[in-house]
Amino acid sequence: MENKVILLGLIGAVLITSGCMDSTQEEPVDDMDMPEESAGGEVSADRTVTISGGPGIEYNTSEVNVEAGETVRFVYNHEGGRHDLVLEENGERVAGTEVLTTEGDTDSFTYTFEEDGIYQFYCSVGTHRASGMEGDVVLN
Repeated sequence: MENKVILLGLIGAVLITSGCMDSTQEEPVDDMDMPEESAGGEVSADRTVTISGGPGIEYNTSEVNVEAGETVRFVYNHEGGRHDLVLEENGERVAGTEVLTTEGDTDSFTYTFEEDGIYQFYCSVGTHRASGMEGDVVLN
């Protein structure tokens, strides 16, 4: 029994020193285009847009109008089904703008629309986007 305790202690020491059990390590974040955080740790936004999805394959809106330079907090209300909300610019997913929640939950992300571009939001689950679960973000 004592040998098992010593062996487990040695395995734990190896894992800790190798970094396998160090939960304080974080992935590097490229924050060049990220809005500044407020004193409470939340990203400040000019306004909030709420988008609801489910239980069918649709959002509550198909268009969101924004101003160039505006920082918008997108809040996603998950009302049923398996859905998410993703922001896309010029055909590419925008890093850090995907929220996947469970039914009844909400989540959010914040994005600053600094450049002219073609923006869309959509559900990336299965064929939901192809079935019409998408919308346009129109820069004014």
